[in-house]
Amino acid sequence: MKREPLLDAAYFDKCITFYNEKIEQKEERLESRSEDVKRWDMVYAFLFDAQLHNIYNNYSKGTAVKELTVLIQEATETYITYVNHPTAQLLSFKDSFIMYEEAISVLSLNLLIGAEQAVMNKLASTFDLLGNDALINKMLSFALPDRIISNKLAWPKIYEKLYAIFTASKEDQPQAMKAYLSDWYKTMKKASWHGTHKRPDLCVFSGYWSMEAAAVTRILQIDDVMFKDMPYYPVDLTHFNI
Repeated sequence: MKREPLLDAAYFDKCITFYNEKIEQKEERLESRSEDVKRWDMVYAFLFDAQLHNIYNNYSKGTAVKELTVLIQEATETYITYVNHPTAQLLSFKDSFIMYEEAISVLSLNLLIGAEQAVMNKLASTFDLLGNDALINKMLSFALPDRIISNKLAWPKIYEKLYAIFTASKEDQPQAMKAYLSDWYKTMKKASWHGTHKRPDLCVFSGYWSMEAAAVTRILQIDDVMFKDMPYYPVDLTHFNI
């Protein structure tokens, strides 16, 4: 698949190095077990943030999807640890878009690489600590069929079009996903990464990718010919290992 990031490979190489250094620092911090740290969950949270940035940085650079699987597995383990940590002071999905976006990203990436059921069970238990959401539960149910589907979206204005695709006819699903992707960037104004391509000096931009669109396309087996070349759609992740 031809990826067309807003910035070039040299930028992403620089940022991968930047976040690798942050990952190393946080891992050293965790190994130190220093008594002056009161919120170990935040150390894990910052580690996860750096790991997630580098998943996106590597994808935007053009790294083969197969090489991303280990990065996704490591970030998932960190995410589960940080949310479940005894010192964690959690906000619910409906109270924190950041918490929600982290969850939808981790879930989508694991669905896309075909994570083992044990991992999906751990993620489900972790999400339960953060509240209920119809979209997350619906996506989880494709890996965990016994999952109870709640009837409310934590962020309906942003995700109602995506959620509606689950009940659309097979014939209408491609057009519905195309419409979701067409509006995706402008509906994500609440996201902390929105507009970050304008500040390449800070290494906060890691590519704009709708991983949830890819995950839903995959689990519903939507024919993506109509939208496979659209911006923000990570088509080669959708088709990884199929």
